[in-house]
Amino acid sequence: MEPLKDKEKVSEIFCHVVEIFGLSLLEETHRLNAVLMDFMPQYEKERKLLLEAVKLGAARDLLSVKGKSDVDISSVSTRCKCYMEKELFIKESVAEYTIDLLVSALKIVPTRNVVFITISEEKARKGGIQEFRINYNQKKYLYSINIPAGVRDGEKIEIVQPLPGRSETGTLQVNIAVKREENSERIFLNHNHHMEEETMNMSYIYHKILISRELAQRGGRQEIIINKFGDDHHYFVNIPAGIRSGTNIDIHQILPGSSNMGTIRVHVIVK
Repeated sequence: MEPLKDKEKVSEIFCHVVEIFGLSLLEETHRLNAVLMDFMPQYEKERKLLLEAVKLGAARDLLSVKGKSDVDISSVSTRCKCYMEKELFIKESVAEYTIDLLVSALKIVPTRNVVFITISEEKARKGGIQEFRINYNQKKYLYSINIPAGVRDGEKIEIVQPLPGRSETGTLQVNIAVKREENSERIFLNHNHHMEEETMNMSYIYHKILISRELAQRGGRQEIIINKFGDDHHYFVNIPAGIRSGTNIDIHQILPGSSNMGTIRVHVIVK
C-alpha cells in the first residue's frame, strides 16, 4: 500500500480534524473512521493508514513523549514505524509517511534537542567558542557554544536557544566527545553465524556484518544484534539491492546501553 496523494494537504486536513474534535477522537476508532470519511473522502489509502496506526496505539505512544526531547520523540517514532511495518506488512516509507502525519497533527515537538559534537584535545584543554550545525528538514542551523577550559570527554553542556526550525526557545543539550588517537574499544562478537565487530565512542558505533551474496543481490531488511553490558540490542538496516562489499550504511538510533541518540555505521561484507 503506497500513499499516492500529497502529504501536506492530507496533514492539513487531519490536523484540522484533530483541532475540531479533540484528542478524544483518537480513542474512538469507529467515530474517527466516520469523521475521516466526511473530511477526506478522496484519500482512501491515507484514511486507512491513519486508522490502522491509531488502532496499533501509535497516537497514544506519541502523546506520551509530547514536549520531551528530540531523542525521546525520535525513539518512539522509530518504534511506531517499525511496529507498523511488522504488523501491517507495509514498506518503511509508508509507515514513515503515516507516523509523520500523526506527529504533525498531535503537535509532537521537542522542548529539548540533544546534539553530539567532537572537539580536539587542544580545544578541550584551552576552551573557547565552538561552532556546530544542526540539520533539520534539509536546512542547516548554525549554533555556537562556549567550551570551558578542561572540559572532559562525555560532559554535557546545556544552552537555551531557538530550536531548529522553530521560533520558540528551548534547551540544546550538547554532548562533548574529545577526539583522541586511541579512544575506542574493540569487541568481537558472534551472533546468528555472523562475525560482527564494533568500535564504540561517544556518538557512534562502527559495526561490521557479513551478508550472503543472495541478500546483496536482491536487497532486503537485515537484523543486527549488538551486545552491550550483557544485553542484546536489536536493530534493522535496509540493504539496498546490488550493494557491494565494503559499503557503509549509517542508521540513526538510540545507541545500545545508552539513552543517547547516535549513528550506527554498518560496514557490510559480502561473503
